[in-house]
Amino acid sequence: MMKKRQRTTNLKNLRQDIAGILQNLLTENRLSITELAQITCWSPLYLQTLINGQATPNIGEMNYLASIFGRKIKIEFVA
Repeated sequence: MMKKRQRTTNLKNLRQDIAGILQNLLTENRLSITELAQITCWSPLYLQTLINGQATPNIGEMNYLASIFGRKIKIEFVA
């Protein structure tokens, strides 16, 4: 079983990875947070926390975001 410190580190890294990917997608598609909020009907504040790496979206939210940008999500368990 993984120690709590490692789980916390992994979660922090996951949030940062999601934030970076989302920021890149916004830049590539020339979208602002406000525009993405209108498309998703999500709060701009929630989207900002995602982009700042402070929130962890659930799988359904990740799938929805991926579909907006014509992408798929890939979940991989690694040791």
